[in-house]
Amino acid sequence: MQGIDDFLKQAAAIPGALGANLVDYTNGLTLGGAGKDSRDQHDAVAAADATDVIRATVEGITFTSPENDDALEDILVSTSRRYHLLRFVEIASGTRLFCHCRLDRDEANLAVARHQLRLITRTPVSP
Repeated sequence: MQGIDDFLKQAAAIPGALGANLVDYTNGLTLGGAGKDSRDQHDAVAAADATDVIRATVEGITFTSPENDDALEDILVSTSRRYHLLRFVEIASGTRLFCHCRLDRDEANLAVARHQLRLITRTPVSP
């Protein structure tokens, strides 16, 4: 088990990361944030927008196949300057969380960032 602060510090330490937030996607609330670009108002808006993306993807059946054990792991949104990596996170209480990791496209290696975030999320988070 790892705490929220430890989780966020590890996610924000990924090379090229600008910041990371842990968000409850049932209500869009941010449980915490870390990183260079953590700004309260911006984080709240980003959490709400990312929550909409998560919900639309989870509620649809387009991207998964339950009969083939094909579960969602992460979602990538790219802009001209950033990657927004949305990764599902297991938490002890069963709350539905995701990590929103913001990456600088000029600094980050997307494959490495996805791999490191996958490793970080293997250990459940304790509230």
